[in-house]
Amino acid sequence: MAEYNLEEVWIYSRYGFDISRYDSVADEAAENEHSGMEMFGERLQEAGIRIVSLKKALADGILPKGNILLVTDCPEIAEHFAKNNLPVLGILMPQNENAPFAGVRYLSEGWDDITPIYLERVYRRYRSLPWKILETEHCILRETTEADVDAFYRIYAEPSVTAFMENLFSDREEELRYMADYREKVYALYGFGIWSVILKETGEIIGRAGLDMRRGFAEPELGFVIGVPWQRQGLAEEVCRAVLRYGEEELGFTKVQALTEQENTASLALLKKLGFVFDGEYEEMGKEYLRYLKK
Repeated sequence: MAEYNLEEVWIYSRYGFDISRYDSVADEAAENEHSGMEMFGERLQEAGIRIVSLKKALADGILPKGNILLVTDCPEIAEHFAKNNLPVLGILMPQNENAPFAGVRYLSEGWDDITPIYLERVYRRYRSLPWKILETEHCILRETTEADVDAFYRIYAEPSVTAFMENLFSDREEELRYMADYREKVYALYGFGIWSVILKETGEIIGRAGLDMRRGFAEPELGFVIGVPWQRQGLAEEVCRAVLRYGEEELGFTKVQALTEQENTASLALLKKLGFVFDGEYEEMGKEYLRYLKK
């Protein structure tokens, strides 16, 4: 079962969400056919996320605090709480489609398709917490944080790691600034990027992998590095297969590219094993790359 930092979802609906039937997590769902809004409520209950009526709570003098997310289809309510620095998800409905939802960072089209994982991710964006992306047999991939930088410096200290890829900044503070900027401008904008790879057995950061966008190309690019102590164990293949599957199933990518140098025989062998096909040569900043494509 997924783990959630989000504990409560406070709901205010002007357009028909019946909050009264979700006063307690223990309430049993009705047996009749459910609308999309009712299914939304039931999904939260199943995830163990408590549903709170904002209107009732305010009437009782209770203010939102703690690990909460306010979800509302009322623009005025959304704007008020966003102005007070609370995490808010606005719900777009036919009745409010022209409303500005000023200051609200995240909007969703209707109630029907909202999942607990989506709400958790919206909450995490507001609280600057990393998303957990996927899990394989041996590894977990999550968004990179500044706390990962020391592990990366240890991994990149091996000359074989940086022989075919750009090194980290020599100034640690500059690398930290880059990572913070990457989280804000890449993860938040695209919803994907290069992620940290964590070994389940020990909790160690053993590398990085994910999908990125290279200027001048329409296809996302597979990127990966596994630290020397964990190489030759099949982990790179395991992680890359999971990343490609995630890109197809969760992000809707039909093509993914990979660039590597002719001398990088290990990466070339892995790309071929993953089903990539040679698609031409590419030059950037004086370096020659081989471009591979997977459809």
